[in-house]
Amino acid sequence: MTKKQEYNNDRAVFELPMPQSHTPVNLSDLALPQDFQHLAEVSTEVLAVPLKRPGKQTWFSPHPESALWMSAAIIQDEAEGDAFVVASGLRGELTGEWVPKILVPCLTRQGSWMVWPIRFPGPDGKIDTWNQSALEIAKKYGGKWIRVVSNREIGAYEAASPISPLDPPAWPEDINPILQTALKGNIIGNRDHPLLKRLRGEL
Repeated sequence: MTKKQEYNNDRAVFELPMPQSHTPVNLSDLALPQDFQHLAEVSTEVLAVPLKRPGKQTWFSPHPESALWMSAAIIQDEAEGDAFVVASGLRGELTGEWVPKILVPCLTRQGSWMVWPIRFPGPDGKIDTWNQSALEIAKKYGGKWIRVVSNREIGAYEAASPISPLDPPAWPEDINPILQTALKGNIIGNRDHPLLKRLRGEL
């Protein structure tokens, strides 16, 4: 067998079949219309606002007007980790279960909202160093971008500021809708609430 015959035989073995023709794709049927921008219009309504302390990696800003912060009776669900606001009619029978906290609206760099519950000093004026430092940070850095990190050596929070200047937060004129959204679904308004049943041993 000659070298030319060997080459032709190898080509016959490894030559791939030609692809079969397909019906052309109708690109105009798949393309977005010229005015497609209206399809991306979405509501900017805030639907969820967590009631929690900002994470240590979160850049956020406390609302600068402390007069607009809200005080509330907060009870912590230690099993689930959730915080609830106790309605005024139940505070008497739940004395010892709830603690007074101030709710600080906070805006993150990503444009999300959260409400930071910080404990008030007790009737004797005393407060633990964690909550004392949190309250001081919220007041001192209102309207500024910060991160809050834990310093376990001193038992307190510390604020970290960005090394580069950032655009200031854009605050809404009315902060009440943010607080209402944060508290919606997190209110204990009657004795049938699952957390109260669990505390009474009914669940």
